[in-house]
Amino acid sequence: MFKTFQLMGYMGGVPTRAVNTTSAVLSTETFHIMIDAGENSYRNFLKHNYKLSRLKYIFITHLHPDHIGGLIPLLFYKRVIRNNTPLVLVGPPNLEEYVRMNIKYSDFTLDFETKFIDVTKCPEIIFNDNYSVCSRLMEHKLDCWGYRFDDHKKLLTFITDARISDNSYKLSDNVDVLIHEATFPGGMEDFAYKKYHTTISQAINLADSARAERLILTHFSQRMEKSKYVDILYNRMPCYISNNISEL
Repeated sequence: MFKTFQLMGYMGGVPTRAVNTTSAVLSTETFHIMIDAGENSYRNFLKHNYKLSRLKYIFITHLHPDHIGGLIPLLFYKRVIRNNTPLVLVGPPNLEEYVRMNIKYSDFTLDFETKFIDVTKCPEIIFNDNYSVCSRLMEHKLDCWGYRFDDHKKLLTFITDARISDNSYKLSDNVDVLIHEATFPGGMEDFAYKKYHTTISQAINLADSARAERLILTHFSQRMEKSKYVDILYNRMPCYISNNISEL
């Protein structure tokens, strides 16, 4: 079953000196799932003592650079150190083309078994008898997917770079943990809508309406003062967890 989750990066658009852009790790007792791969994902993965041999799946929400800038380097380093464990990459329909074009022009090969899953063709993914993932298309400038992970005991949903939509509610309904973007502070709803993003207030309202047990906020604009989000509580639990490991 799912044991822990961690945000290895939680800035939106542009990293800061201290914090990287989006990448998260969801862990079971035997393997890890990476969700998005912003720049420095490989380094952060090792920094937080995860083993590359246990990384089995990478889920990509969309192809904006702050969410995928670390993917090609990670694949390259995995090849260089001869880590040959299989890897499944799940994401938009053009993810495989993006990866293969990059490795072609970077002149390296994937010497380990690699499988690509197009979420438009396979919105419901079953890992084995114990794990499944449901994906839904979000409202963003670039086609972007949210993911709902289910181990039949715990539910975790990850949504980023999205306006609130019907699919937001479908993925968030009665989850144990909702990790949701909060790019802008409350009061900037009109601006957030134009930018295809969400405010802190909207994320909290979504969690409340969907009856989520816990809300974790992520994807903060580097222009937003930290004081706007560090002390926010939902169900008496902090919504800001920095890059600390949290139990599920």
